Amino acid sequence: MVARLQAPSLHTLLWSREQDQKYPWTKEQNAANAILHTFGAAVAEATRRGERRDLKRHPVVVKGVQLVNGNMDIVTMQLNTLSLEENDPIKNVVWVEKVNAFSVILFPLQFMSEQLILQKHVKFLIRHLNVFPEQYCTLDTNRLTLLFFAVSALDLLGELDNLLTEERRTSIIDWIYRLQVTSGRYLFA
Repeated sequence: MVARLQAPSLHTLLWSREQDQKYPWTKEQNAANAILHTFGAAVAEATRRGERRDLKRHPVVVKGVQLVNGNMDIVTMQLNTLSLEENDPIKNVVWVEKVNAFSVILFPLQFMSEQLILQKHVKFLIRHLNVFPEQYCTLDTNRLTLLFFAVSALDLLGELDNLLTEERRTSIIDWIYRLQVTSGRYLFA
């Protein structure tokens, strides 16, 4: 979870879940899992530091993206009340888009050399590991997400250990630690 610096609440949760091969969840169960994770984050945000927000005037809006087997479940939760009683006239709002393809293959990969594809991806990831594109550098959430995906992808491709020196590895870890909130409060610019 990464907090926005300009606003007093979480913006987006991103997570992936591995599908159990023996007992796979249905599309509806995956979507329900995404809803519950996002709802939990919204409740945590609403009750942060033991304070209760006035949700009628300032509702909490949290987005969640879950990746399962190449499909994304996208959820937006607007928390208007903490009361879940049926007779409460104020209701929470949930928007769900389930089973969205993460990527679409536009051309057959059989015509491309696997080595060419691998090297092209490695070069792209190295570029994003060393220098972030200018349009992505404005938000800490974007920089952290890009770093996570670049490091994870290079590790999956088996290239991470070849590229990162101990000094570079330490500098990345130190940068991530500096982004973490340790006081229990969010810092606003």
